[in-house]
Amino acid sequence: MITPPSLAELLFNYATRAAGKPSEVFGSLREGTGRKLVVVPGADHYSVVFAKQTVEEVVEWVLASFGMGRPTHHLDSAVLASTSSSAGFFALLGILSLAYLVTRYLRGKGLVAELKPVMPSRTALVVVLAGVAYYIFVTFAIFPLIVDWGWREYQFARFSGAQYTVYYFLFLAIPLLLAVAIYAVLRRGALAGLKDNVLKNIAVGVTVAVVLWLFMYIVYNLSMTGIVANYSMTPLRFALMLYLLVLLLPLVLVDELFLRRVVQDKVPTGRWWGRFAAAAALQYLARVLPLAWWVSIAANPLAVDSALKPYLALGLLSEESLEIVKAFIAMNAYGLYYAFTSVELLHALTASYLYEEYRNILATAFFRALTVAFTMAAVMAIL
Repeated sequence: MITPPSLAELLFNYATRAAGKPSEVFGSLREGTGRKLVVVPGADHYSVVFAKQTVEEVVEWVLASFGMGRPTHHLDSAVLASTSSSAGFFALLGILSLAYLVTRYLRGKGLVAELKPVMPSRTALVVVLAGVAYYIFVTFAIFPLIVDWGWREYQFARFSGAQYTVYYFLFLAIPLLLAVAIYAVLRRGALAGLKDNVLKNIAVGVTVAVVLWLFMYIVYNLSMTGIVANYSMTPLRFALMLYLLVLLLPLVLVDELFLRRVVQDKVPTGRWWGRFAAAAALQYLARVLPLAWWVSIAANPLAVDSALKPYLALGLLSEESLEIVKAFIAMNAYGLYYAFTSVELLHALTASYLYEEYRNILATAFFRALTVAFTMAAVMAIL
């Protein structure tokens, strides 16, 4: 969808003056004129690096270019893919287990202030469902703006896609904050206790967030650095992580305000695990569904044209930026969807659990902003 094989074939024909044949070497590798077109069936922009055929072709090409002959063996790339997936799975289990153990320890020391949630009526379920529906609609609506603004920033500072995530939370924060303000006006007392949700348990909540981040950092490095990615924090990466953390924290705080006060606190059940499970599931769906929706639209150019017409009519997109958005909307929709389907599982579960334990939106926002900033800074190969 992003780079169809037909474009690779066109490029290959230019490079070989239409004399090359797919899957066959054209020219000489030793003289630097070698060309080869390889199409890996069923692969996409992300999974292609884990395809066995990709690994074999790349390794053989590099060795042949230096006259080193064919490789004697290959490491099955499925092992790398499973290692990466397993690392993420065990990191998630470990983080939740560690959060539970650290919280039990802090409670035993009397360091955690109890803030019991108010049991909402069953009619609050309407607020929860309406809030999630609004969240999904807003996320879907802002996506073309994310692509437009993210591309402008990419030309200025090539942060390997980090700016798209920052703009995602920026454009999302504006309508979410507006919705919270309207909700507070219509329902008196809706923001009662918000001061406690920001000030109480802040020290222990942030401490736990840092402990969980350190655990994730260690697990990712042990399992993936030197295998599929490099998560070690150089001084430049660490500085970038702090920079992104400062940008993201106020934006994610608005996100947390909406997800916790409007959604999680309003789940009509007195059982903490019920609120935790419902909030995690709804947060995950609200994050992933709009992006999946855009992925499906981006596969059809006519559908993209139709979806972007209102933005042009409202002046949200110019004629010039419209063409850029059309060209990059598929890549960005798929890229954010691919990233959020994995990382949001960690955030939805962990942040929802931390809120049930500490009732502090600043602590959960700090955890989410810190982990997002870390993963973005750590995977930037150029740094």
